[in-house]
Amino acid sequence: METRVQKQWIIIGVAGAMVLACQADVVLSTDFESYAQTATTTPTTGLESVFSGGSDVGSSFADSGNGGQQWVAANPEANGNTSLQALGGGDQTVNFSQGIFYFGGNMLLDGMTISYDFYNAGTDGNANEGVRIALRNSADAAQGFFLRNDRDGLVKINGTDDATANAGEGVWQHFTINFTLDGTDGLYDVAYAITNLESGSEILSSTLLDQNAGANLADGLVSGLFVEISDPNNPILYQGYVDNIVVDAVPEPATLGIVAFAGGAMLWIRRRFNI
Repeated sequence: METRVQKQWIIIGVAGAMVLACQADVVLSTDFESYAQTATTTPTTGLESVFSGGSDVGSSFADSGNGGQQWVAANPEANGNTSLQALGGGDQTVNFSQGIFYFGGNMLLDGMTISYDFYNAGTDGNANEGVRIALRNSADAAQGFFLRNDRDGLVKINGTDDATANAGEGVWQHFTINFTLDGTDGLYDVAYAITNLESGSEILSSTLLDQNAGANLADGLVSGLFVEISDPNNPILYQGYVDNIVVDAVPEPATLGIVAFAGGAMLWIRRRFNI
């Protein structure tokens, strides 16, 4: 017959499962070291067929189909980023190189943290060249909430310009952002920061309150990360790079239904064993 201590351990175990189900977890992580490197703008077919490989986390990678290509490139500069490889894009006749990294399920935007390294290289001086990250919606049909870091220093978060510029071209930089649902109005508070990886100094740290994620993300769910290398106007002599992508998130409410089940199970256990 179960002792009271055994009964308590049963409850602790169930409660622990509930807590684990509610915690954020790494749903995407890649440093691009596990894939074949290409020296030019070779299509990303190889990455599409093998992602995620090695110790990477994520379900798949897909080209957006717009004609621009991303590829696994050699790291353009080891200062600040010692990786051998990174995701590259740009330097093509198509204005945008786009790809999507899927989580393997829909995740809550509330509580999500995204971080990555970026590098802008080029000499042609066109405006709007840069690395842009956005959130793929749960229907896998569109994206929203763009995070933009241009070669000329422009930082734009969900359409809002930051007063402080990033470090510009020829420098590895680290970007991180966290989303918190602000009450029940469907708006988000976001905290973000950029660090110069060569000097180790923080360039900027800021918070935007009451951000509307837009119609594409109205359900508060995200299926993946949309990565775009923007190279408009004169599509030569600019390349953008992204590396060390990490996304932490909580699964969608349907998955969290396990928690409700666990809660019911715990109530049954308490009644069954008179705890």
